[in-house]
Amino acid sequence: MLGRRAMTTRLAAVGAAVAVATMSGAAPALAASDNYILNAPQYTNTYVKIGVIHEWEADQGLYDGLLPPGRTTEDMWHWDHGTGVWIGDGYCAQVRIRGTRSAPWERAGPDVVGPRQFAVGIGSYWAISPYRC
Repeated sequence: MLGRRAMTTRLAAVGAAVAVATMSGAAPALAASDNYILNAPQYTNTYVKIGVIHEWEADQGLYDGLLPPGRTTEDMWHWDHGTGVWIGDGYCAQVRIRGTRSAPWERAGPDVVGPRQFAVGIGSYWAISPYRC
């Protein structure tokens, strides 16, 4: 699990690398994603943040970051993958999956009832649509 200090250090290092690359005229290169998690409010019309987990670990806290509506773990933090989601108390979530970036989203099982932390697989893309329940 990345604690706040480790996450801040890692983000600062990434920011410094991007600044150096930008000042040198080179465009920063991003790693190809194995997957991403999308906070997809368009399916439930609920605009709240969801907890997301970068690396699932035995002593994992609830989440590594709070993902705003309409954002992915790829565009928010440049993660090359995400491994889990946290849905808070009083919320549920529809879960959708697709195997490639261009495939249509498909429902993935019954809705998740919070509070709950659950894993998502690498190699697929995940859309999480929270709502009050």
